[in-house]
Amino acid sequence: MRRSNKKASTSLNASPLPAHETKDVPLLSYPFLSTTFSLKQFNDGRGNGTGLWLGSQCLSLYLADIEKRELLKAVKARRKALGQPVEASKPKAVELGSGIGLGALALASLGWDVLATDVSLIVEAVLETNVAQNPQAGSVVQARELDWSIGPSAWNWDNSRSITPPGSEQSETFAQQRNLPELSDDINSTRVSPPFDLIFTSDTIFSAELAPHLLRTIHHLVQISEVICTKTGQVLYPPAYLALENRDPLLVEKTLQDAKDAWGFEVSRTPHLKFSQDLVNHLSDRITSTSPDSARQSTLDEHVRSRIQAELSRLQSEEEHVRLQIEAELEKENLDKEAELANKGAEDGKSTTSSAALAEELEEVQKRAERFLERKRMDDLPEVKEKQEALLKCYSNNRTTSLDCWSEVEEFKQSVASLEKKFVDTLR
Repeated sequence: MRRSNKKASTSLNASPLPAHETKDVPLLSYPFLSTTFSLKQFNDGRGNGTGLWLGSQCLSLYLADIEKRELLKAVKARRKALGQPVEASKPKAVELGSGIGLGALALASLGWDVLATDVSLIVEAVLETNVAQNPQAGSVVQARELDWSIGPSAWNWDNSRSITPPGSEQSETFAQQRNLPELSDDINSTRVSPPFDLIFTSDTIFSAELAPHLLRTIHHLVQISEVICTKTGQVLYPPAYLALENRDPLLVEKTLQDAKDAWGFEVSRTPHLKFSQDLVNHLSDRITSTSPDSARQSTLDEHVRSRIQAELSRLQSEEEHVRLQIEAELEKENLDKEAELANKGAEDGKSTTSSAALAEELEEVQKRAERFLERKRMDDLPEVKEKQEALLKCYSNNRTTSLDCWSEVEEFKQSVASLEKKFVDTLR
């Protein structure tokens, strides 16, 4: 594959944030080429597919990058093999493990009809909603259940909600509970079903138990989508694309090897250098740009504010909990000490005073002091006031020789001492 030197005819929005930086954002405003998707996601552990993954981000952009020079070229060859014009029907694709639906919506925005599939848990939690809230003009995107662990012999392409059991009754119940519209006859007539021109999936090799089921599912979809040339008898199969983060190299290598040995796939990898410069620029836009667009910045700011507020609430709750624990421990310690003193006093034949009784005594002392101070204001103590004025006058007349006022100081101190003695006497 040669790198394209042509400039992209589609204007690109600012590039999205990597998936790992937006796991906690419940509603993503996701820019893709000239459009923006509104994608609901969860990060509550209910399933791996309820959040955005980096593999889906990369694959959606990669398919957009090769769509005209490779994907549509393959579609044209398939139409030609059947003796049909390219415009005879729209290109169709099926995505396995669609998750929140980014890949399916991205391809639909390029003019494809797409069947987005996942297990019922993911379809009901996020996929159906995201497909319904992001209609693509001129394209059909349908979300349906497809469980890889169920063999192809049990598949039902006539079921509007589920390709694999459970049947239509449960699927329709789910739709009613979620207030989703039933498929109309018009939609049923344009249901996205085999044969497919493209099969794609991302971040779906993560379990040794599921990997064989994934390969069987892809193999069956390829088989039922084969096209036989009416003139030469040549069999044309649709391409299948897989994108993933290599988290488990041994599992990935084994799965790809099984794809070749057990299922007869021709497996090839796409080196980094095969990405076009337009795609590289789009992926690196976030790194080189210092000013994110206003919509993204607003989303980020709101997310940061909500996280800060949540953290403050959590810290305040923890602080209140710790305070109550400390108060309870102190109260228990005081009660233990009182009990210990009471027991010791009983052994010694002496009475002890509890903290409550002591508090009452202190309160009584305070009341006596307040009554005394009320009675003994300065106006009612002429001897103290007289000594005070004499001392101030002496200091005023002897600013540089204050030691000459030692006799006035002594007299003032004696008057205050006499006042303190009277105060103590009132407490007895």
